[in-house]
Amino acid sequence: MISSKEPIVYHSPQLSSALARFFLLEITFKISVSAGVLLQHETLYEVHIDYFHPFPWVRLSANLREFSMHVVILAGGLGTRLAEETDVRPKPMVEIGGQPILWHILKHYASHGFDDFLLALGYKGDSIKRYFVEYSGLIGSLSLDLATGTIDRLERSAEHWHLRLVDTGLETNTGGRVRRLASHIGKETFQLTYGDGVSDVDLQSLVSFHKYMGRAITLTAVRPPARFGGLMFEGDDIVGFSEKPQAGEGWINGGFMVCEPSIFDYFDGDESSLEYHVLERLASEGQLAAYRHPGFWQCMDTLRDKRQLEKLWQDGDAPWARGRHEDAMLKAS
Repeated sequence: MISSKEPIVYHSPQLSSALARFFLLEITFKISVSAGVLLQHETLYEVHIDYFHPFPWVRLSANLREFSMHVVILAGGLGTRLAEETDVRPKPMVEIGGQPILWHILKHYASHGFDDFLLALGYKGDSIKRYFVEYSGLIGSLSLDLATGTIDRLERSAEHWHLRLVDTGLETNTGGRVRRLASHIGKETFQLTYGDGVSDVDLQSLVSFHKYMGRAITLTAVRPPARFGGLMFEGDDIVGFSEKPQAGEGWINGGFMVCEPSIFDYFDGDESSLEYHVLERLASEGQLAAYRHPGFWQCMDTLRDKRQLEKLWQDGDAPWARGRHEDAMLKAS
């Protein structure tokens, strides 16, 4: 439950329905229409309303760090299209800037206040376990007494992550992996994404939108980067070249989903596909919403994708890492 005393700025022309869906809290409110201020009955926090904003789910600023939500990351696939790397490691462990892409995904979620992770492991899952065991034990400065074997940590880790690494089977399909985590998730809303894609999507805004829409799943719709630049014509003459636009293709499922526990009724077994058996069925029932993200998104399906992401990182122009603390970025580079 939200317990912050800091103001939550929430823009909404549809006050009652938007707030009811956004907060989902068993609390009463007092409304001052003239002042444009919503106060919780016990005045623990306040919400400032802008009645003219066209998007009622947009929450421009809030301190929701105590609003806990599980984040499920699918990290068990074979990654056959990136065989140059995945012959020796699972795709989520392929590195960008000296750290696995999985680390980058976790950092993105944590930067938005979501740090309770469930990793659905499969192919070479032991390497993911080993990484985090070593990461937690070796990060930062240590003091060692070789005579006694005593090891003391001189500084605390900058990461406040809680991770559960769950074996979900070698051949299990995407939906089956989510289904195997049902007992860990319980009856709460949770987030879900793939372990091979990064984005600068605003996760707090995504969650707000999901609550406003009230659907079983909200997925982040993105435009994949076009693979080729374009030609600019005047008649039959070429007068220039256009860059590869992010909006060069249609909207696709970019992951970064918010899900209700009711979706567990849609899984049949380990062979269930999240994409074909669950999302398509929810779409036909009007229970699938799209949060359109026009900003950066990139998956890592091929060696070319990996090299592109690595270049962005090395150039200091990685959109998925913007807004983090500078020291966190330096540790990864």
